[in-house]
Amino acid sequence: MTDVLPTGAPVIVLSAPRSGSTLVRLLLDQHPDLIAPGETALARTCAAARDTWAALRLVRPAAERDAAIRISAEVPFLTLLRSTRTRRWCDKSLDNVIHADLLASIFPDAQFISLTRHPLGFVASALDATPWGYSSFGFIEYVRQSPGNVVEAVLNAWIEKVEMQLSFASRYPNRIFQLRYEDLITNHRHELRRLSSFLNLNPPLSDSPTYVAIPAADGVGDYKAMFEGSIHARSIGAGRQIPTNVIPPESLFKVNELIENLGYDPVDENWNHSKPAHVADCTHRDDAPNGCLRYLVADLTEVPRMGSKRAVTMLLTDVGCRATVDIQKLEWSFSRPDIDSHTTLTTERRFLTAVVEGEDNLGAAIRRGRIRIAGSLQDAERLLQIIGWRREHA
Repeated sequence: MTDVLPTGAPVIVLSAPRSGSTLVRLLLDQHPDLIAPGETALARTCAAARDTWAALRLVRPAAERDAAIRISAEVPFLTLLRSTRTRRWCDKSLDNVIHADLLASIFPDAQFISLTRHPLGFVASALDATPWGYSSFGFIEYVRQSPGNVVEAVLNAWIEKVEMQLSFASRYPNRIFQLRYEDLITNHRHELRRLSSFLNLNPPLSDSPTYVAIPAADGVGDYKAMFEGSIHARSIGAGRQIPTNVIPPESLFKVNELIENLGYDPVDENWNHSKPAHVADCTHRDDAPNGCLRYLVADLTEVPRMGSKRAVTMLLTDVGCRATVDIQKLEWSFSRPDIDSHTTLTTERRFLTAVVEGEDNLGAAIRRGRIRIAGSLQDAERLLQIIGWRREHA
């Protein structure tokens, strides 16, 4: 007889699209007790089963009906648990937030993660992900309502979903974990420890910034997260590019009302001219000798999968640096727009990692040629200081 591991409480993610739910499910999927597939239409399945009961006029106590729906809806998940020898399944389908109350009733032991993102970061990500049309992610119905203002349309989608999330959280405060995308990106170790405690995971979730995406389990989700391989902060601050003057006053009022509950920076007249607080904190870290070098390594953990391209250039918005990756040589070159464009730092990832982890001294690495400087030494020192180096550690 095949051993069957005892099953634990399901984990259900509530999120608007373009808010990091695929990243969350990939991080959860690394845990030995959890299996987190792509979107499964679980909520729609449960809603359809409930409607079938109603259409057949089957008069039964709600608890009996919900138990019957759970048995049929959960069969594929339990089969997956047996085949992978894991104990708990997770679901991050985007329509979970619409049917959250139904899911809470059908799965009374389930734990929920409510994932949010700053509304203008959400808009920037949505526009970036839909260059050829708005049929993906459910945006089309909102665009039809506001065809002349796509920013307003996408913001309306965010407002609707976040209102649902906050309303659900107020009714089930003990069953829900509030997680902001920006906190996960800029302080993932702390947030994953908090999440591990909420989910009672032993061992806790890995605090590594890297993850492995398994193609066979991809399902529907963010295609970009599947190719990243690590947590990075390149998208943080992108919402500053969204012009606030195109947001209708009534929508802006509603947005600010909601983000006050979420603890985000308000969208005001200074929005397009300042850096968000969480990015500033990331840029000026004082709790580690090498400051933001830690974030650079986290950003550049994996070489991007860019086919036959020789080099890839990335703008690291958290420190305002530009990083060019030579894929053949595996060399990283750092520069900054406000410094002489002919001044660059070039190194290999292993040398940069050694400095960040304290295994090598940055000044010594420069003297030994492990980190090379081209151009003005004065500008190079300025660049080093920007990415976290201080003279006393040379």
